[in-house]
Amino acid sequence: GDAESGDFTVRRRAIRVRSCALSGDALKAPVVSDAFGQLFNKLDVLEQLSSKSLPDAFSHIRGLRDLIDVKSQPPKANSDYVHGDGAPFCQCPLTGSSFDGSEPFVVVRTTGWLMAQKAISELGEEALQDEYGPFKREDLVTAAPDPDDVREASKALAEKRAAAKAKKKAAKRAKGTAVD
Repeated sequence: GDAESGDFTVRRRAIRVRSCALSGDALKAPVVSDAFGQLFNKLDVLEQLSSKSLPDAFSHIRGLRDLIDVKSQPPKANSDYVHGDGAPFCQCPLTGSSFDGSEPFVVVRTTGWLMAQKAISELGEEALQDEYGPFKREDLVTAAPDPDDVREASKALAEKRAAAKAKKKAAKRAKGTAVD
């Protein structure tokens, strides 16, 4: 019952942190992130963008400006990983923790660094500014988030963009009638 469902949750998270959110292939450099922390193989996203065949779930990605180049530290060669199958894509540059789904990681949107949440909470934001900054608390986004969380955030972003577009259009119309 509960023990099994918990195990599947851990396993799903382990697969999510090792896989491209778009293609499902294993993550390999170069990797990019969207504003919500989903991780992608850069080449997969570029192919989809150039062919204009990006699925609706990723409609918030309009071009390269909507992506963040992820900076990460490669995993130790002989690292022991427990969670899920396959080696982790990277490790935290500060704690050495493997990015395998066992603990939360964040993407710093301003710089692209992928690091363990624990490193930021233990060391504090100020201590990390020189090497991994500049960033603020709101610049941190959970890496490889749950797809349900992304759907909600994506809808909110789409509504925000639609409202901004409508406002811009109304301002242009108002400006056009004022000139006439």
